[in-house]
Amino acid sequence: MRYKGKVIRMRVGKMAFTFLWALGLGGFFPAPRLMAQTVSSLEQYLRTEKTLSGLQQVLDKAARLPADIHYRPLLERELDFGYHQTYYEGRLEGAEFTLIVIHREDQVVLAHWEGTGRRQRDWVHDEAGLHTYWQQHQGFYQSDLSENAFTTQLGGHYIFGLRCGFAGTYISGEGQQLGQALEKKNPAPLQAWLRSPNVELQTYGAIGLLELKHQGVTLDLTDLRIIEHLLSRNSPVYTCAGCLVGVVQPFLDIVGVP
Repeated sequence: MRYKGKVIRMRVGKMAFTFLWALGLGGFFPAPRLMAQTVSSLEQYLRTEKTLSGLQQVLDKAARLPADIHYRPLLERELDFGYHQTYYEGRLEGAEFTLIVIHREDQVVLAHWEGTGRRQRDWVHDEAGLHTYWQQHQGFYQSDLSENAFTTQLGGHYIFGLRCGFAGTYISGEGQQLGQALEKKNPAPLQAWLRSPNVELQTYGAIGLLELKHQGVTLDLTDLRIIEHLLSRNSPVYTCAGCLVGVVQPFLDIVGVP
């Protein structure tokens, strides 16, 4: 897997420390440290940035430091009402990290961080913007999600995949629930996913409801309207394909045209 950013391996001397402080990132690598502490340092710098361009500059600067860091922007996608989502993933001194940013133009609204040991953090830089997004979502999708549940799903790191892992033997929790809903011809959990702000959960919901429709179940008109909207929006979806995780596919390629 290739990552954006130059990889540099060298011993950090006095001149290097001066350079780090000049960058404003002198606290990143002051001495050999545990991986969790190093990743935590990166997180602390990132969480002070309130713009997407500012986050990008921190990652770019970190990639030029004398440490083993790789990162790449995995995907950037349109959500609704002028909001977008950008995924970054990378590795710092052997520890993997994921950064998911919800933004409106350059303004960071919400960011979700996962570091060593799946340690998760969320930070909000635009509470008013997030509240407005929730209200708009509730109206358009006719959803009853609480604002907390909306925020959790919006920034959540989900993967769409019905069969992943070695030889496709791993089925995600959502995949298992999808199978149960289809077996019982129960649209309720699928309708809840369809009304999620998370693209991967919406994909599970659309796939399931369209399969029920194929089996002769009459879908709610609101469900059909939402599916049409998602097909038109055609956002990229974070998927797994066998052992490969992080494969990005357009919504239309996964769901098809009903």
